[in-house]
Amino acid sequence: MASASQTVRFDTSDSESDLENQPEAKRRKLSTWECWDTFENITEAKKYLKDRSEWVYKTKYASNDGDIIVYNCRISPTCSSKCRIILPSSTLEVRIEKSVAVHDHVQKDKGLSAEVKEEIIKLHHCGTTKPKAIIGGIESKGIKTPTKGQLDNFLKYWRKQQAPQIVSLGALESECLQLKEDQQDVDKAFVLNKDIDYETKTFRIYITTRRLLQIAELSTAVHSDATYKLCWQGYPVILTGVSDQDRTFHPTGMAVTSAETSADFKFIFESLKMGTSEKYKPTILIADAAESITNGFKEVFGCDITRIYCWFHLCKNIDARQSTIKNKELWRKLRGDVNELQLARSPEDFLAAKELFLKKYRTEADLTQFMAYFKQEHLDTRDGWYEGHCMGFPSTNNGIEGTNAWIKRQGTFRERLSIGQLLQYMTNQTEIWSKERIPGIRDAKLFHEEPSLSLALQTSAFNWVQNKPDIKYHTCDDNITTYFISAANQPKLKEDDINKYLRLRERRSWKTFDTFVTLVVFLWDTLIPIFRKIRFFILLPFTPILKPLTKHLFSCIDVKVDSDVKSRPDICILDDRFYARFWADQMIGYDEMYVEGWWTTENMTALYKKIMPFLSRRPWIVKVSISYWEGMLRWGVLNTGREGHNFSAPPEYDLRGKKWEKRFLPWENMAFHKFFELPQTGIFPISSIFPISHQFWVGGKNAVFPLFPAALVNVVFTNRNPYTNNAMFVRWLEFVKIFEAQVAKWAILKGVGFAFSESNIF
Repeated sequence: MASASQTVRFDTSDSESDLENQPEAKRRKLSTWECWDTFENITEAKKYLKDRSEWVYKTKYASNDGDIIVYNCRISPTCSSKCRIILPSSTLEVRIEKSVAVHDHVQKDKGLSAEVKEEIIKLHHCGTTKPKAIIGGIESKGIKTPTKGQLDNFLKYWRKQQAPQIVSLGALESECLQLKEDQQDVDKAFVLNKDIDYETKTFRIYITTRRLLQIAELSTAVHSDATYKLCWQGYPVILTGVSDQDRTFHPTGMAVTSAETSADFKFIFESLKMGTSEKYKPTILIADAAESITNGFKEVFGCDITRIYCWFHLCKNIDARQSTIKNKELWRKLRGDVNELQLARSPEDFLAAKELFLKKYRTEADLTQFMAYFKQEHLDTRDGWYEGHCMGFPSTNNGIEGTNAWIKRQGTFRERLSIGQLLQYMTNQTEIWSKERIPGIRDAKLFHEEPSLSLALQTSAFNWVQNKPDIKYHTCDDNITTYFISAANQPKLKEDDINKYLRLRERRSWKTFDTFVTLVVFLWDTLIPIFRKIRFFILLPFTPILKPLTKHLFSCIDVKVDSDVKSRPDICILDDRFYARFWADQMIGYDEMYVEGWWTTENMTALYKKIMPFLSRRPWIVKVSISYWEGMLRWGVLNTGREGHNFSAPPEYDLRGKKWEKRFLPWENMAFHKFFELPQTGIFPISSIFPISHQFWVGGKNAVFPLFPAALVNVVFTNRNPYTNNAMFVRWLEFVKIFEAQVAKWAILKGVGFAFSESNIF
C-alpha cells in the first residue's frame, strides 16, 4: 500500500479584503478643557464638587503635569460634559477644569423633586405625618406624587438631618435645656422634668405640652405603658395618658429613660404632678401587671388607689400557658369560664364567683399546675381585671397599646432611632397630639366628659325600639330603677326570673359557677332612664315643628325663647336639641340641660319669678306632665307595700312645721343678719328671703341660690322617697332641682368643691 501525503496551504489572498470589511474602531473623543476654579488644597476642591451634586468619580491617573482625578456626569457616563481635578507637581494650588461640552444626556426623573420635598416637609410641620395623608395632600395640589418607598426613605433621611447629634450625657442635657416652655404657646412641646446622673450614667426625660397637662387634670385615672424598639440603644419610651367617656385615649406626655424601674415610673408620675395643679390627685392606675408601675404610682399619689390590671395582658399571659394543658376541650371550657368571671359586676360578686370557679376546677388533675399559677398570680393578687372592679373606666390598656403600635408603624416607620433623633421625634409628636386637641378646629379630638350620641347610636336605638323589646323594671332599696331585657334568642323574662336573679345576686347564694354564669348571661340590665331616651330620639327629627310650638307656649307666660343672644331672650337656646328634650321630659331641665349648657339666661331670678308663680297658681299642669306620672308609677304603684318605700313623705320633708327648717338651716339667723357663711369662701350678703308657694327662695344680686354649702345639698339628697301624692311636695321637688343646678354651677364658677350623693332622685 502506498502512503499518500497531503500538504494543506492557507490562502491569505482574501485577508486584506476581510480587514477592510471590519468596522472602524471608535476613536476616543478628545475634550476641550477650560479652567473652572482654583483651590488651596484637594479637600476644598472635592467638597466643592460634592456640594454641586452634579458629578461622580470615574478614575485617577498620573500625567506629566501631575495627578488628574476625572469625574463624569452623575446622570449618564456617556454624557459629553465632564470635569477633572488637577494636582500640579510644580505648585500646591489645586485646579478644577470643566469640559467645554454641555450636558447632552437624556433627562431622567430620578428621586424626588425639590418641589415635592418642600411640600412633604411643609405637611409634616402642619401635623400630617401618615404616609397616605401626605401623598393625598401632595396629590390634591397637582404635584407628581411619590411612591410610598420614596416617601419613607426621604422622611428617614430628613429626620436624621434634623435631629441633634447627641453622643454624650452632656450633649443630651444641653439639648433638654433648649426645649423650654413657651408661656404664650400651650401647644409648644417642652421638657417638663429631667434627671441626668453622670456617675451612674442614667437619665430620665419627660416631654409634654401645657394643653396635654390640662387634659390630664380632667380624669382621675392614668394610663401608663412602656415600649421598646424605638431607639437603637435599647432605651424604653414610656407613654402616659387618660381616657374620656367616649372611650378615646388622650396622650399626656412621653418619657425616655435608661431603665424601667420603680424609680423611673416615680419620676414620670412626679413630673405629671409637677405640671398640674395642686388639686390633681389621680386615684386609678390602668396598666399591665408590672409592679414597678404600681410602686412608682403609690410613692407619688399614695397607697389609697384603685389598680386596674389590663384584661388583654391577662389573656395573653394565660394563653401562653395553654401548652401545659393536654386536654384541649377542657382548656376551651376553662378559657370560657375565665371570660365569664371577668364579667363580675362588683367586688362582692367577684369574690363569690372566684370561690365557685376554684371549686369547679379543683379536682381536675390536668389543671393542677395552671390553677396554682392562676390563683397565685391573678386571683389572690393582681385581681383588678374584672368589669365591676372600677365601673366607668376601661378594663384594658388597649388605647395606649394601640398608640404605641402606631408610633412604631407610622411614626418611626419601624426604624430604630438614635437618642438625638428620638428626642426630636418625641418633641414633634407631642406637639402634633396637642394641636389635634385645639377646640374649634376641624375634627378636633376633644376630651368628652360625657358619652356622645352619634348618629349610628341614635339609629341603633331607634331600630331597637321598633323591634318592641320586652322590658321589665324593678326598683331597689337605693332608689335605683333597674330595667331588664332578655338576651338575644332567649325567651321573654318572667317576674320569677327577675326575682330569682335579684335574690341570688343580693345573697350571692350561687351554688355552682355554672349557675352564676347562667344568670349573668341570661339577664342584662341597664340603669339609664330608657323611656325618656326613647321619647327624645323619636321627637328629635321633629325639631323644626317643636321650635315654634315651644316659643309660642312660653310666650303665653311672657317668657321669650330664642337662640339669638342679641335679642336678649329670657331663655337663650345654645343647642337645638333642647326642643326635643323639653317635650320628651316636659321640663326645662334646671339640673340637666341648664348645667350641661343646652340653654342659659341673663337673669335667672327674673326667669324664676315668671315661671314658678305661674305653676304655683296652676298645680294641675304638674299633674298632667309625663314626668309626674312616671314618678307616681315609679314611687307609688311599683313600690306599694314595700317596707321603706311607702307612699308618705319621710319626716325630713314635713313642711307643715319648723322641724325641717331648724334641723338644716339657721333661717332665723339669715332673716335677721342677712348673710350666710360658707366655709369655702367666707361671708356673702343675701338681698332677700321670700316664700313662694311654701318654697323658700334666697335671691342674690343676679342669681338665685348661689350661697348654700355642699353639706346642705348632701342632706337634701339623702332621702328615700322624693315623690308623694302631696302636690305641694311635687312642687318642692322642682325647687330642689333649681337649687341643685345653681349650687353646681356656682361651685364650678367659683372653683370650690361640691358633691351630690348618689341617690338618683331625678
